[in-house]
Amino acid sequence: MATGKKRKVDAECRAFQEKWTNDYFFVEVKGKPVCLVCGDALAVMKKANLERHYISKHAKLNELQGQMLKVNALRRSLGAQQAVFTRPHSDRENVIHTSFVVSKLIAKKLKPHSDGEFVKECLVAAAELLAPEKVKLFQSVSLSRRTVAERITDMAQDIETTLNDIGKKFQFFSLACDETTDITNTAQLAIFVRGITAEFETTEELLSLQAMHGTTKGEDLFEQVVLAMNKFELPFDKLCGLATDGAPAMLGQKKGLTALIKKEMSRLNLDPSDLVVCHCIIHQESLCAHSLKL
Repeated sequence: MATGKKRKVDAECRAFQEKWTNDYFFVEVKGKPVCLVCGDALAVMKKANLERHYISKHAKLNELQGQMLKVNALRRSLGAQQAVFTRPHSDRENVIHTSFVVSKLIAKKLKPHSDGEFVKECLVAAAELLAPEKVKLFQSVSLSRRTVAERITDMAQDIETTLNDIGKKFQFFSLACDETTDITNTAQLAIFVRGITAEFETTEELLSLQAMHGTTKGEDLFEQVVLAMNKFELPFDKLCGLATDGAPAMLGQKKGLTALIKKEMSRLNLDPSDLVVCHCIIHQESLCAHSLKL
């Protein structure tokens, strides 16, 4: 004997009818009929179910049927009850978002992480004057030194993940490299990437800032470039351009960064002549300005 398939409620495609609000005090909430009087939600959008619920629990409200003022009052009451549960969740999200926004500003302005605590004091003081009912929300914003550091780390990791995802779509990309020394006398190699996808969407971002604690020879620069490319899964067969300054470590004929990249391309059976090498125009402008001053 063949067994029929079990009918699913979702497959019945029942639609809520507006007249049920006046007749049985029901409204539709997220695809389910909800009683305006007691707040119960029924599983099936069916007139018989709504009528049975109304007769068994709220028959004494017959005199209110069709009175839109009362129906609207019940509807507002239901909305207020639902907001009681959704508002705290929204407030928590806004508090966390505020913590991230302030941490981002601290990072962009190169301020100490401990400044977050001072910023919080300012926010609370302003809230006490401008929005006293929101003071507790501002007090709950976490901006301790440790929290700010964690927020900045999370944002940096998110940027890396996003850039990694975008880099996988590149059809071709070019790099710009510049080596400098920071205030702690540590050499830093800034590597910028500019790539284009099959949909001709162009992305230009700081790919990596590589710290070099030893020498800054061409071999050292090449090693850091390869590490950054591997980290973001950027292959040499899609590298089409390289921009550098005129330093020997960059443009040395045998051991400069450019020469080593071309050598690596040859090892991978790629044509080094396809790599377009150019001298950074900003460095050229700076050299010209310096020469004119002399």
